[in-house]
Amino acid sequence: WVANQGDNSISVIDPETMKLDYRGAEDNYRTSFDLEGVDGPADMVWLPAGFGDLDGARLAIITRHSGHILLVDPVKVVNGELRPVTVTRQIGATLNRIVADPTSGDLYISDVKTRRIYRVNAGELESDDNAEILGISIPTAARDLGVNIMTDNETGERSSTVLAALEDGLAEIDGDETENYISDVRSLTMVSDQAIVGGAVAMMSRGGLLRHAQPTDIENSVPKPSSVATGDRLVRRMIMLISPR
Repeated sequence: WVANQGDNSISVIDPETMKLDYRGAEDNYRTSFDLEGVDGPADMVWLPAGFGDLDGARLAIITRHSGHILLVDPVKVVNGELRPVTVTRQIGATLNRIVADPTSGDLYISDVKTRRIYRVNAGELESDDNAEILGISIPTAARDLGVNIMTDNETGERSSTVLAALEDGLAEIDGDETENYISDVRSLTMVSDQAIVGGAVAMMSRGGLLRHAQPTDIENSVPKPSSVATGDRLVRRMIMLISPR
């Protein structure tokens, strides 16, 4: 799924053909959907069924110009059904990133204008018109967000923290508090334990350095020469993809 900021819509693309397509849908499926009453879809995240007690899969979409968050039923979109948008709610001003925490069912959304990170439970957002949205103040605007998930080796229990790449460095969001670690972080992504034992956090600086750190030891990250970035503004977003063996 991709957000089309130019024409205020979302589209589904087949990853194998890179064409507008949706395998498994009915013959009269649609591949694009116009978002009405909002402006400028900026980012989205896929929520599987059961995330935050949702009764089905959803797309959580945020808008940059109107400050809205939407929950969209992707099955209803592709099958041309009525009312695929289950939630439309204005929560901020200029939203730029959204991430999902599978350990809690919470969504985290950054707002570059108000310098806040909003937290809301996905299930509550869909079931309750007055669902509480917590606004966490941050010292500078967030460029990127990531969810750092850690698993206890003895109990198997998972815990998480949210990381934010701010204009003055990397911050860890814990409840409604922030703690700064590393300066000069422009974008970040979580590295699966399928690639590095124990997982890792990868961070790109404005100067073109790629750092990585174990999720439990972010403060002591190791700088690595980057073969991707050569300037200040080249890398805005990173994502990790694992090819099936």
